[in-house]
Amino acid sequence: MISHLRKFGCAVYVPISPPQRTSMGPHRKLGVYVGYETPSIIKYLEPKTGDLFTARYADSIFDEDHFPALGGGIEWNDTGFHSINPRTKDTELEVQRIINLQQLANNLCF
Repeated sequence: MISHLRKFGCAVYVPISPPQRTSMGPHRKLGVYVGYETPSIIKYLEPKTGDLFTARYADSIFDEDHFPALGGGIEWNDTGFHSINPRTKDTELEVQRIINLQQLANNLCF
């Protein structure tokens, strides 16, 4: 069964555990989906720090149309990435982030 597979690098909203959240604060946080440990456990990166975490698949909400950038900066969607001049330093840095993210995911999956 492959129903647990999602688009690599898409946004995933994972629950914030009760000790770190308040009743009036947010109950989910944004992550970057990078794979899975088992069909019921996913791996995701925290976008600002790049730290790797796990969460239950059943508790996660995937947005496969949104691809957040690591560390803030350029979005990986059509409007953000294609509007940049391909010869700029920002584009080169974003491409390097994508390559690093793919290498990290390859190391985690194998």
